[in-house]
Amino acid sequence: MIGLVGVALLWAFWDELNQWGFRRAVPSGAQDIQEWSYSDAFIGDYIYKLKAKVSEDDFYMYIERLGLTAHTTERHYSQSTEPWLRWRDNQRTTPWWDPSESLATTFVKQTGDQWTFAKRERGYLYLKSLVH
Repeated sequence: MIGLVGVALLWAFWDELNQWGFRRAVPSGAQDIQEWSYSDAFIGDYIYKLKAKVSEDDFYMYIERLGLTAHTTERHYSQSTEPWLRWRDNQRTTPWWDPSESLATTFVKQTGDQWTFAKRERGYLYLKSLVH
């Protein structure tokens, strides 16, 4: 009986347990949420993209929750920004992934080989995270 309850609970919460943390952190008022990811479990690399319609207040709450800070041309990182800090890449993408290349309003967190960055354009949050 306890085993059946455990299986039922796992099944009920599977989608939430299986979501990326970036998706779980999206404010509850977000709409039109799209996401795409690729990972290579063997070497630990991944790329993740998320787009969601959010208010300006929700955007700032989201980047604060993730610990992202403003990118500037004077900002120094522990690695070169090329080719990692860019909105477009050679990875397979989807028709909904349409951020501009501009880094002007981008917020970034970089730790070792992990880059996570976000911006808000045309009312949408764009987030990209990768480990190389």
